[in-house]
Parts: sequence; C-alpha cells; structure tokens
Amino acid sequence: MGSSKNGKRANHQKCFGYPQTLDVGSRFSQNIWLIDTESRTTCYFFFKDDFEDQRSVVSALCSILHQLFRQKPVLLSEAILREFEDGPEIFTSSFSNLWDTLLSAAKDRKAGEIVCLLDAIDECEDSGRSQLAKALCKLYSTRSDFNSKFLLTSRPYGEIRRGFHTLKIPGLPIIHLSGENKVEMKKISREIDVFIEARVESIGA
Repeated sequence: MGSSKNGKRANHQKCFGYPQTLDVGSRFSQNIWLIDTESRTTCYFFFKDDFEDQRSVVSALCSILHQLFRQKPVLLSEAILREFEDGPEIFTSSFSNLWDTLLSAAKDRKAGEIVCLLDAIDECEDSGRSQLAKALCKLYSTRSDFNSKFLLTSRPYGEIRRGFHTLKIPGLPIIHLSGENKVEMKKISREIDVFIEARVESIGA
C-alpha cells in the first residue's frame, strides 16, 4: 500500500514539471546566497518573454510545485492528489488551483520554510502578473504567520510597482541594484560564476 502511494506521488510530481533555461545574465544574481537547508526549501522560476511557457505565471506555479514536491514529497497529500486526478488538465492550467495548492502545502507542519524566487516578473505576461500581484497582496494582508517568503526581481517599471502598492507591510524590503556600468556587471557575472561552480561541485559530489 505504501509503495502504491509513493508511485502515485512520483507520477503526479512529473505533471507539475515545466522546462526552464538558466539565463546567466539574469537579475537573479543577487539571490545566490539562498541555498537549501534541512529547514528551508528554495524553489525558483525564471520568466523569459522569448519563450511562451516562460511568460506564463501558471507555468511558474507548476514549476514551483514540481520542485517543492520533489524536495519534500511528504507535502504531496492525498487531498492534493485527489484534486489533481479529478481533472489534471484543468488543475494544471488554473492559477487559483495551483496557488491554493501551494498555500495548502506551505501550511503543513512538515513544510518548514519555503522560499519562492520569481525572477524577471517584468517578462511575465500582463494578466498573469496581475493575478500574482493580487494573490500576494491578499495573502500578506490577511496573514502574518505565514512561513513562506516570496522574492521577486524585476526591472523598475512603474506599472509593476503600482501592482504591488497595496503591500503596505512594515519593513518590506525593496532593493534597487544598479547594473548599468561595466564594473558592476563584472562583479555580478563573477558572483554568478562562483554560484554555478559551487552548484556543479555539489551535484557531482
């Protein structure tokens, strides 16, 4: 019975997977200090407007869930599996279903801290970015004990700032990184190289 459940979990995890490509020149470089620990699970998605799947917030959530359930399969509950089985195509194409699933998994006592990194949200399609902004604003305006963090990076466009203007949380950090000059670009590139080298070594170990 246990092996049957594990098999179901393995099969359903695959359905959340979406291909991602690593943009080495990404604005994600400032986040390289975040690594997985026993108590922290880090999931990430790189938006890229050159690729249809990588413009979609639904693809982003599918990828986040795929990574989360791969790293912590215990969070893939029977309730989530049943909802998926009732209509897999509808489930994986619905922002509200995927968002609710992420919040449900994050509330589990075994979840620990979950960090979701969403890079270059300015390259996310407009309607999806609006959905994400509204969902985050609602989440953080109604809950203060949520053991999950969302780290978003973007070019400083006015419409994106306005989308999150209702997030009036004391101490909410907004960091501007300037990468316009060559010296700073070299520093960022070097940091990315150090991170990639460390990751490759850890995978090969």
